[in-house]
Amino acid sequence: MPDTSRPDVGFVATAVFHVPGREQAQQVVELLIRGNQGPIENRGEGFLSATFHISSDGTRVFNYAQWTSEEVYMRDFANHPGKEVMRKELARIEGVEGPFFTAYTPVHTVLP
Repeated sequence: MPDTSRPDVGFVATAVFHVPGREQAQQVVELLIRGNQGPIENRGEGFLSATFHISSDGTRVFNYAQWTSEEVYMRDFANHPGKEVMRKELARIEGVEGPFFTAYTPVHTVLP
């Protein structure tokens, strides 16, 4: 799970995919993990984590990714070696809409 108390988290990117059901949601998660495993292992400083979620009703996939800065995120996203292949594979999964991206700057964390 993401560690929201890390002091080095300077940027959070979220991506949401709308899917018809749990089967397609699982396919999207597997594709994202497979498509990012090598690039994540080869990333230098700046990438902190990516956490994938499937909604309770199985109709959405949510990715919460933590980075040290928006600049590092933009550089890595632009230079991702498999992004075009992943887009094509996503298009092959029936009924997938997205990803819909949103960018955030963390401002405060509340912990117990």
